[in-house]
Amino acid sequence: MSGEQRKGDATEGEWEPDDLMEMVSHDLINQQQAAMGFLELIEGSKGLSEGERVLVTRTIEALEHTARLILQVRASLVQREWGEYRPARISLDRAIAASCRTVQGAFARDRLNIELKGLGGSTEVMADGMLSDMLTQLMLMIAEPATPDRPCKLTVRVEPKGEFTAVRFMSEGFALNPMVTNALIGGRDPKGRTRDAATIGLVRRMLMRYGGRALMEPVPPGGVGAHLVIELPKGSDTDAVDHDS
Repeated sequence: MSGEQRKGDATEGEWEPDDLMEMVSHDLINQQQAAMGFLELIEGSKGLSEGERVLVTRTIEALEHTARLILQVRASLVQREWGEYRPARISLDRAIAASCRTVQGAFARDRLNIELKGLGGSTEVMADGMLSDMLTQLMLMIAEPATPDRPCKLTVRVEPKGEFTAVRFMSEGFALNPMVTNALIGGRDPKGRTRDAATIGLVRRMLMRYGGRALMEPVPPGGVGAHLVIELPKGSDTDAVDHDS
C-alpha cells in the first residue's frame, strides 16, 4: 500500500509492516543506483583488461536485476493490501513522473533512456494510490528486452482521448516485451508460476480494477513495430469517493 493511501489513516507513532518495507525498498534502490554509478566509473577508466571490464559489466547487470526484484517485492504488497476499490481523482502527471524516475533508476546508465511527453500539470484520472505502482511494474516489464549493446529509448506520452486519458509507450532500439502486450491485449494472465507472469498478471488486474483498457496501435508509415497504449477513465466529480486518497 502506498504512503499516499495511508495518509491520515494512522495516528502519529503507529507503524505498519508495509511502512518499513516501503522505506527499506526505497533506500535499497538508492544504494543500488549508487553502486551502479561507481561501477560505471570504473568501467570507463583506462587500464582495465578485457576480462576485468567484462566482470564489471556482469556486476552492473546483476545489480540492475536486483533492483527490479526489489520493486517486484514491493508490488506484491499492493496486491496483499487490496480491499474494496474506492476510486478517486489521482494526478496522472505525478504518478507517471514518479514511475519514470523509478524505472530509469533500475537500469544502468545509458542502457535505457526514458522520455516523458504530454504532461500538462493537471492531468487526472479515476484510480487510487496504487496507480504509480502499476505504471512502474508495467514499464519495468515492457522495457525488459532493452539491451546495453545499442541505444534504447522508451518514450511515454500522455494524450487526451475522449472520456479516457491515454498513455502511449513507444520503444526505439528494442521491441516491447511481447509477454506483457499479449497478456494485456488478450485479457488473460500469462501461464506458469513465474515471477514475471505474476507481475504481469498483477498489472492486468489493476488496469481492469481502474476500468482501463489496453490496445496496440501501429506506428506511423515508415516505422517498425507497434505502440502499446493504455487508457484510463477520466471520470467525473461525482465518481470520486475520496479526493484525498
